[in-house]
Amino acid sequence: MQGEYRGDFTRDTFYPANHFCRVLMQQGRVQLDADWNEQAAILLYYLRSLAGDLIGQHGGPVPAGFAVTPVASGTQPISDLNLSPGHYYVDGILCELDSGTTASYHQQPAFPNPPAIPPGTDAIVYLDIWERHLTSAQQDQIREVALGGPDTASRAQIVWQLKLLASSQDSGFKGASIGNLFQTLQQQADTAQTDTRQKYNIADGSWRVVTDYLQTTSGGQMAARVQPQNTSTNPCVISPQSAYRGTENQLYRVEIHTGGNTVWSGKTDSSTGKPADTQNAVTFKFSRENGSVVFPILQLGTTPRSGTVAAQTTVVLANLGPDRRLSLNVNDWVEILDDDSDLAVSGQSQAPGSLLQVQAVDPATMTVTLVGTTAVTVDQPPTKHPLLRRWDQQPGDGKTSNLILDSATGAVLLQTGAWLTLEDGIQIQFPATQRKIEEGQTHPVALYRPGDYWLIPARVATGGIEWPQTTDRQGNQTPAAQPPHGIEHHYAPLAYLGINNRVVDLRRTYDPLAK
Repeated sequence: MQGEYRGDFTRDTFYPANHFCRVLMQQGRVQLDADWNEQAAILLYYLRSLAGDLIGQHGGPVPAGFAVTPVASGTQPISDLNLSPGHYYVDGILCELDSGTTASYHQQPAFPNPPAIPPGTDAIVYLDIWERHLTSAQQDQIREVALGGPDTASRAQIVWQLKLLASSQDSGFKGASIGNLFQTLQQQADTAQTDTRQKYNIADGSWRVVTDYLQTTSGGQMAARVQPQNTSTNPCVISPQSAYRGTENQLYRVEIHTGGNTVWSGKTDSSTGKPADTQNAVTFKFSRENGSVVFPILQLGTTPRSGTVAAQTTVVLANLGPDRRLSLNVNDWVEILDDDSDLAVSGQSQAPGSLLQVQAVDPATMTVTLVGTTAVTVDQPPTKHPLLRRWDQQPGDGKTSNLILDSATGAVLLQTGAWLTLEDGIQIQFPATQRKIEEGQTHPVALYRPGDYWLIPARVATGGIEWPQTTDRQGNQTPAAQPPHGIEHHYAPLAYLGINNRVVDLRRTYDPLAK
């Protein structure tokens, strides 16, 4: 699973390198969600690989959908981009714009409040595609009312967003390859004597340079292990074994909260003892329930507290969870999200907001008082499915945990090289790796983007976790650093916008009826 997938799952068992072709159920055996989910993943992998092999990295049937038509008057700046309905495939994934549906850059079904179209510059219009995870908290029709409305299963949804990569956009990593591509596209557009549509096929190698540029903020890696115990030199003392000390099986989720490339140095202010140099620092959060503990919001209101920076937010919830373990407690950290903010963060259009801390819980009225600030507002009645998502990080005590929370966000300050203890013996490490951006270009540390996550299955029966290992020549095993398990984004070019509103069609088409 390479989408969001903050669900109540046991683990993710699909690995393409296993080359499994099906899952076979056996009689009298316990049924687990991982088996069924792996079967669906196997079929999806086969179908998308087949579509990608036949169609290519991107393409659509004649007449292909997602044709881009600028909205402009003469030589005036482009005010919008209209999209034609139809189908288009990206890495074998079907993107659909239903017939009769009107969509444009500013009116997209899954991209609220996109950035303004930059005037007076050339740009590549492209699709950004990923899988979004939806539960009954966001899609109420998933519930079966005949059973009393339980949350029986969740869904995955293909989400696409129309975005622009302007030639003037430069975050310091754009090299000669992308500049050469823009120059070639500009020359192609200049061959048009009028504003008629041109067609040009970007080579896969050239587009791969662009996708690498778009993916530069997902180069971070992480390793996980069970905390090793010190070996006693006293022969009369039996050394304790390294073990996961939790009382229940868990699927830990470590997720980047504030992305970027600025890693906290580990320095503290000598006068206050608090972390120093944390501005724009990368942070993460974690959940022992894979981020699946959510509470639908019915009402939300913010009242400023005089004399303090924080604000006191009162939230009325639809429920407080099925039991105490999956409920809310004082000092828990939570995140307020709705459809708009969730889509924006998943598409990396913006960073997530600050986490809020639970100050009080009133079970009688389902009211929770939070301390912190949030930019999310809830309309009445709520139509954008606002919810409260619980996270489980707490500041470390220096003995059992060395986590340090950022006072500005409520998330954990990311440190490279050190083993950070989450809880119950689970430790993680972010290596100080280098990522190659383009030929001759590197960055001193890995880059992280909001929403990047890693899953760590912890098991009571073995007292350990499931994590890949590397073996050296002496046979010693160490935890292997892994790239994020998701969110995996896919990109495809649709059009190039040149000066004087000239358009170059970058879509690839095929005729399914051609002999």
